[in-house]
Amino acid sequence: MLQVTVNSGETRVSFDPGSKLNIAKAGEAKNEFARIVKGENGRLVLDLANLDYIDSSGVGALLSLLRLCKEHKWTLSLVNPQQAVKDLFNLLQLQSIFKFQ
Repeated sequence: MLQVTVNSGETRVSFDPGSKLNIAKAGEAKNEFARIVKGENGRLVLDLANLDYIDSSGVGALLSLLRLCKEHKWTLSLVNPQQAVKDLFNLLQLQSIFKFQ
């Protein structure tokens, strides 16, 4: 579901093509995020280019990731959201909570 690369202190996470972050996948995503965010003062870039669909459970998983990053003093940036994903973030007024690049 997730591809992880680490380069110069930056951890970049991307979704497999055609991914959905919904109730069926949210728990798995949260577990993977917990394995990725370890230690302190890291930088995580979450590439949403291949995320085709997200529901409220998926948003919850991303909010858990944000909380996890804050607990470990990591910065989190979201990049390349598809329009449907961006529209949901705007509808839920989450663009002020998450940092988009």
